[in-house]
Amino acid sequence: MAKCKNCSSQIEDNATVCPICGQINPIKTKKVKTTDMTMKFKQERISEDNYEQKSRKIVVLLFFVIGFTGIPFFYLKDLNRALLSILGSLTILGSALMLGLLISDILLWLLGGLIVLYLINIAIGVYYLTHHELKDGQGEFLV
Repeated sequence: MAKCKNCSSQIEDNATVCPICGQINPIKTKKVKTTDMTMKFKQERISEDNYEQKSRKIVVLLFFVIGFTGIPFFYLKDLNRALLSILGSLTILGSALMLGLLISDILLWLLGGLIVLYLINIAIGVYYLTHHELKDGQGEFLV
């Protein structure tokens, strides 16, 4: 038998009205709060223990040293930007090589292309160093 939530008298389990006090829906029910756990976590990363935050200093160092290879973006787990970086680097170097073939000074134009790539990557590295709201490929802020 259940108890009335108003007068605490014993009533039938299926009663809709308390025969003693007249309370409608008199049976106390336990309120269980449920949470949809799929909304709490991203599907890619169930546990925070599995995630390693990316260092801003390492990203800047990678841009300064070997940025034209796309490795800084691979480090950030941003595949789209990594591939775009590689494509841009190949385009700049290919253009410099073609100009070198046309003007017959291949080495000078290739060196000029490398200098342009290096300056672009230094600028991107400085941008990553000075802007603290930047995130990695998984949406986490750089530390």
